Amino acid sequence: MLEDRNRTSHTYDEETAMDMYERIRTHYILLFDRLLHEMKQRLDSST
Repeated sequence: MLEDRNRTSHTYDEETAMDMYERIRTHYILLFDRLLHEMKQRLDSST
């Protein structure tokens, strides 16, 4: 994910942007959902 972010931070190519969109939509969103779930669990267990 970090490599993709670094690669696209100064990319203005539409094909690269669409490729990144697809990766976010199909892969990275799942990682963020897992992170959110983990954070909520940790918050609940600390209270």
